[in-house]
Amino acid sequence: MGWTRRLGSPTCSSASKITRSIGSANCSRGDGRPTPKPRSQSGGYEGAHGEEHFEVVGRLPRSGTPWDHAILVPVETVWGVHGLADGHSTANADRLGPPFDLDYFPGTPAIMVRAESLAATYGLRSEFNADPGMMAFFPGTVLAQLYAIMGDVRQAMSILALVSQALVAASVLLGLFILSRLIRRQMAVLRALGAPMRFIFAVVWCYGTTLLLAGAALGLGVGYGAAAGLSRLITAQTNISVVASIGWSEIYLVAAFISLASLAALLPAAAALRQPVIDGLRA
Repeated sequence: MGWTRRLGSPTCSSASKITRSIGSANCSRGDGRPTPKPRSQSGGYEGAHGEEHFEVVGRLPRSGTPWDHAILVPVETVWGVHGLADGHSTANADRLGPPFDLDYFPGTPAIMVRAESLAATYGLRSEFNADPGMMAFFPGTVLAQLYAIMGDVRQAMSILALVSQALVAASVLLGLFILSRLIRRQMAVLRALGAPMRFIFAVVWCYGTTLLLAGAALGLGVGYGAAAGLSRLITAQTNISVVASIGWSEIYLVAAFISLASLAALLPAAAALRQPVIDGLRA
């Protein structure tokens, strides 16, 4: 963890910064409550966003999330900028964070509640949701719904990948048939010189399998490079760390494709043996 100290208006950095206020944006009454400032035409308090100074007192480790570009300030500063009490009495004016004094607490838009039982949790949610001005939800339920949506998207992408692999396999098979036609003259010459049928079969099959292996290796490398570049772009746009890697699922997929395509390469090799030698020499 690197530590820095900087005065003035803080700026975003590659990791979250922890700051503390070293100035005051509001005057205070005798009872410790801040005196509201007059509002400007833009809706905020006059000078509220220009006279508060901070000192950077720490830098959090990188988390790979949008928090890496956040500046963390005490909530008391946010309340003070908006003309609210800071949650502490005059005797504890220098305190930051809890515990807060309820007499000086300006309120909060959200709270986290933990019940003693599952039934009580559902009861609290029903009670809170009965009030039109309140809303209660389970964070785990929201995350489960999000993961379900992501799972459906991944399943759809997996189906698309399988369909594309089938189309590629059909294209490869057609290409092997075309290649067998292109080298039919060379195969006919070998057969005329007395080469055994199994040798011709092995040559055509090994030729097609070699092309499959080279194409699979090249495709895996190009795919990894494209995924790495896309992940960097997503990371730069969303500030969410996305790392591209080749996992066992990709390796299994490539191995299955090579195995099935190698079996399919037997068909062009067998077709090359059925061609007459005379027609091959005249090709």
